[in-house]
Amino acid sequence: MKEIKAEDTKFIYFTKVDGYPKETEMGLSIQKRNLFMKEKIERDYRDIRAILTRWIDPHSAFINYLYWNDNSDLDNLDLKVEQGIFSDSDFAHSVKTSYQLTRCPSCASKWHTLILDLDAYFDAPGLAQKKLSEATIKLCPNCGAMLRQLVVKIWDKAE
Repeated sequence: MKEIKAEDTKFIYFTKVDGYPKETEMGLSIQKRNLFMKEKIERDYRDIRAILTRWIDPHSAFINYLYWNDNSDLDNLDLKVEQGIFSDSDFAHSVKTSYQLTRCPSCASKWHTLILDLDAYFDAPGLAQKKLSEATIKLCPNCGAMLRQLVVKIWDKAE
């Protein structure tokens, strides 16, 4: 894990080898840990990387997830981050997300999802609008309705 600045935002980046953040990392208390995401990241890390975003409290951080929908080579990005040779272009197709159990307002199906987290761009508000305009927002896989959330990735149907 390494604290970096990309696209004018600071965060702590977790490589595939780093895995999922523990309850405490780098002296920070970690908020929003989730067992579903821990399992997903440990099994399938091809389009997601965990990151920590510091907010107001200097002793805590929130887990967010960088998500790429363009088949970027994240193993190569991990090496670039470790070596300090990454650039903003490596993150251009990523969005900061949060895990959410999303319920379709039309058919009531529940889904494990990643939603675009515009608050995670608090230090770069213009970037938040850019990411929103470029994001592909997903519809309910069951009925095709809008989910009324900025859903960018849908996994399994929740029981």
